[in-house]
Amino acid sequence: MDTRKLFATLGLVLALLSGAATVGVPNASAATANAGAWVVAPQWWGWCPGGSFNRPVQVNVINYTAGNMRFSGWSGTDKIHIAVVNGNTNKVQVSVLCSRTGWQSSGGYHYLSVDRTERTFFVGIAGGVSRQ
Repeated sequence: MDTRKLFATLGLVLALLSGAATVGVPNASAATANAGAWVVAPQWWGWCPGGSFNRPVQVNVINYTAGNMRFSGWSGTDKIHIAVVNGNTNKVQVSVLCSRTGWQSSGGYHYLSVDRTERTFFVGIAGGVSRQ
């Protein structure tokens, strides 16, 4: 490999690494959370495949709109209560810990249209959202 290609590759790697430091960090100019909502990550929507022995036991949510991160304190369940910005579409990222495999899966980004407090949102691993 010639020197120019080596330096170009190193520059690209450094740029990616420096950008990775900001990935997953809520926005500093986030809106103030003024409501609550439930996020449910059900097994029937792709989380923790493998039957009844491998079910969701912890749900973690980063709310980029409200600028907060919440880890489920309810061990053994597929739901979590989070702070949201009412009257706004909240961009969240959901990850789930599975009981048997210890596998943590992330479902990418979900967009929750919050129009009132204490709404329940079912989220799928592939990005789907169903509001109740």
